[in-house]
Amino acid sequence: SITIYKTREEVSDITNGTKNLLSDLKKFLLEMDLLIKDIDKIIGKIDKNEITNYNNEIKNINDRIGNLDNKNDDIIDRQNEINSREDSVSKTPGVGNLIIWTDYNKVIDEWSALMDEEDNPKWKIYNEKLYVLKSKTNDFQAVRKLQNEVADMTNEWKTLISDDKKLLSEMDLLMKDIDRVIGKIDNREITNYNNEIKDVKNRISSVKDQSDDIDYRRNELNSRADSVSKTPGVGYMVDWTDKNKVVDEWNALRDEEDIPKWNIYNKKVETFNNITANLSNHHLVLQASGMNAHR
Repeated sequence: SITIYKTREEVSDITNGTKNLLSDLKKFLLEMDLLIKDIDKIIGKIDKNEITNYNNEIKNINDRIGNLDNKNDDIIDRQNEINSREDSVSKTPGVGNLIIWTDYNKVIDEWSALMDEEDNPKWKIYNEKLYVLKSKTNDFQAVRKLQNEVADMTNEWKTLISDDKKLLSEMDLLMKDIDRVIGKIDNREITNYNNEIKDVKNRISSVKDQSDDIDYRRNELNSRADSVSKTPGVGYMVDWTDKNKVVDEWNALRDEEDIPKWNIYNKKVETFNNITANLSNHHLVLQASGMNAHR
């Protein structure tokens, strides 16, 4: 059928794309080999005091590290795209199980062998060499300036996490008071706009302001990190280990607490605003919005 024909053509195209990707990965690994050797040369020169500060050799290595990093990102993106296309074909209703994957599977086997035998071991060596190079250049003036900036950002990320945790605790208390006020309205204990409602609305506004401030500071930190990493000739000499650990902590907080809590909070605030808007004298109330983009 036409559907099967088109699907087979797609599999053929996926196979060819994987072959090209495999070829590019092999070239990539050869380039990594050369870079590892040249990093060793630079480390040797630093140890012999032939290089004592930032120079064109360091700049050249930095730029090649950045170029290799970009190529790796491209390979990963293309691999993910191929995997997505393969998954889509295999799940095509009434067709997926009729497709022959023999040629594709052969290429995948070759890819897997290359990953196990060369790619993974080589990355281990490369990262070790890179770590040594960064430690050796850490006191070079041009690198130290950026490293100090990263240290400053790391401390600001820690403060940001602390402030976000405080905000989440504040939201917990506010949600309880929102529930309490809504309960009073449902029980007709509150029938008009009063100080309890005013207090909750003011706190909703305060939470939004604090959230906006945290979002602004987070975006500023990301912008500063991007600026450091793209500093011509030296950005890839910077060690991001401590900063990355703190950002990992932020991401975990975001996924495990921040997003789930904001989902609950926004719904409660929406309910609260809708209910209080129906009370008499509501026209005197400035509607407080608790909706906030999920961080």
